[in-house]
Amino acid sequence: SMSRHRKEAPKPGDFPPDFRFFQYVGSPDGVDSNLVIFFHGVGDVPDNYTKLGKHMRLPQTATLSLRAPFALLDLGYMWFPFFTPQGEVIEYDESRLHVLETVRESIHRLLMILKIKCGWNLANVFLVGHGQGAVVALDVALHWKMKFKLGGCIASSDSLLKETMKTADSREKSKFPANHPLIHPILLTHGLSDPSQPVDAVREKHRFIQKISQGVDVDEMVQLKLYQKGGEFLKSKEEQIDLIKYFASHLFLRNLAMENSDQLVEVTPANRAAIFDAIENGKPIPL
Repeated sequence: SMSRHRKEAPKPGDFPPDFRFFQYVGSPDGVDSNLVIFFHGVGDVPDNYTKLGKHMRLPQTATLSLRAPFALLDLGYMWFPFFTPQGEVIEYDESRLHVLETVRESIHRLLMILKIKCGWNLANVFLVGHGQGAVVALDVALHWKMKFKLGGCIASSDSLLKETMKTADSREKSKFPANHPLIHPILLTHGLSDPSQPVDAVREKHRFIQKISQGVDVDEMVQLKLYQKGGEFLKSKEEQIDLIKYFASHLFLRNLAMENSDQLVEVTPANRAAIFDAIENGKPIPL
C-alpha cells in the first residue's frame, strides 16, 4: 500500500510555540521523500504558498507553509520588526538580529522535530522563502552547524539583512561557523524592478554569501538569477523554469519499482528528466 510511503503529518503541539500555525500537505503522489518548507513574505499568510505547492505538484514532495510569529497590524504576519514605532519602514536596526537569532533557533528545533518525530531526512528538506521569509530561510541555512546537510534553500526578493553583513564584516558578532563550507545549494532570485532594493545591493549580498561559503564550488552552489519583474514571487516564466530545474537537480526521488528489497535507488538522470518534463508540459505551473 502507498501509506507506507507517507510520513506522519506534524501536529501543532509538536512544534515550538511560535510555529503552531502552519499548513502541511502530503505529496500529491503519496510518496513523501522530500519536504519544501515555505516562509512567506512580510504582511502575508501561509495560504498562498500552500496553493503554490499544490500547483507545482513536485513529485514525491510534501509542503509545509509556516506562519511568521509576529502580527503586522492587521496586514498578516512578519518574521522580525518591519516598521519603527513611528510607522516608517526600518532601514537598519541591529536589535533585529536578536529577533532573527531567536526565530532561527525555533526553526532549528522545528527541523529536528521533523527529523525525529516525523521521520524526515533533512538532506531532503528545502527552505523556500520570499522577502522577509527569504532572509529567515537563508539565515537558517547559513548558520547550519549539524554534521548533515539540508536539501537546499531558495531565497526570493531578499537574502540578508544589511545588519548581518555589517556585523559579520566587522567580525565582532559574527555567528557564521569559521570558513563554513556551505553544503546546501542556494538559489537567489530577484526582479530587476523590485522596489525593495536596488540590483547592486542584491549582487553585493550574493558576493557576501559566496565569500563566507568556502570549500565548495560557489559559482555552482550559490547562484543569483535576475528577472524582468517586480517584487512578486514566481511572476516570470523564466523564474518558474529555473525553480523547476533547481528541484529537478536536487530532489531525491525513490525508484519504487526497484524497491522490493526496500533498498533505495536514485532515479536515473534520464528518468528524472522525463518526470520533470511531464510536470512542465502536462501540468503547467500557473501564475
